[in-house]
Amino acid sequence: MKLMRIVLALLAPWSALILFLALPKTAAAVVYEAKVRHGKTIMCMQSGLMGAWEECGTENYVAVFRGKVTKVVEISEWDLELTVSVDEVFKGDVRSIVKFGTAQGICFDDLNQGNEWLFFLEKDEKTGAPYLNYFSHNSSGPVSARSDVLARLRELKSSPGEGMIIGSVYSVPHDRPTFESSPLPEYKVVAQNARAGKEYKTTTDSKGKFSLTLLPAGSYSLTPSGLAGFPEDLMKKSKFKIDVAPGGCYQVNLTADK
Repeated sequence: MKLMRIVLALLAPWSALILFLALPKTAAAVVYEAKVRHGKTIMCMQSGLMGAWEECGTENYVAVFRGKVTKVVEISEWDLELTVSVDEVFKGDVRSIVKFGTAQGICFDDLNQGNEWLFFLEKDEKTGAPYLNYFSHNSSGPVSARSDVLARLRELKSSPGEGMIIGSVYSVPHDRPTFESSPLPEYKVVAQNARAGKEYKTTTDSKGKFSLTLLPAGSYSLTPSGLAGFPEDLMKKSKFKIDVAPGGCYQVNLTADK
């Protein structure tokens, strides 16, 4: 039997734990977080898997909408049934009043009656019904804390034939763990349309974040094109190819040697 490696990394005392299981041709990562509900400590699970890029729009969901929670019913120790008055729809055939279940619903913070939320619902593979899934680590949450996500969804909705690429750029020292990476400001990022050859350029902000919006649908290569204070050729090591769909959003995490 080949060796199975288990690496545990404690990120904060008694608050979060990442579990990585590395197996031949397979991999899984789960984040465990301790939360207190009804005076009792529970361990909530979320996916910890991350790739070079991930969708950040509505691609993986059957319904995305903003609304006010009008009723919360605990149907089990872990799960809830929610009734929501819908105010704004970004995807799906959603009625003005909608009722749906959850998976690990009790783990969501501030999911209370009267709160205004942004919901990303997935499809239950067994029943076909939409539900709110805590494990998938989606962008569902209180509207007050999702202003950037809402702005992104509204922009995508207003330009259905175009998409966007957003992300961050980090430096990764050779002699230190990747957990010690730091954001890189003033980092030039270029997305080139494979068919037309047109380039779309932007620069990271002070937190190392960037945004390329209003991209016509098509295939793009994403290339670092230099960094202030660093040699140009050093920054040209990474290159990603992303197929941008109409109304799609893709989040990319770039790394650069320091």
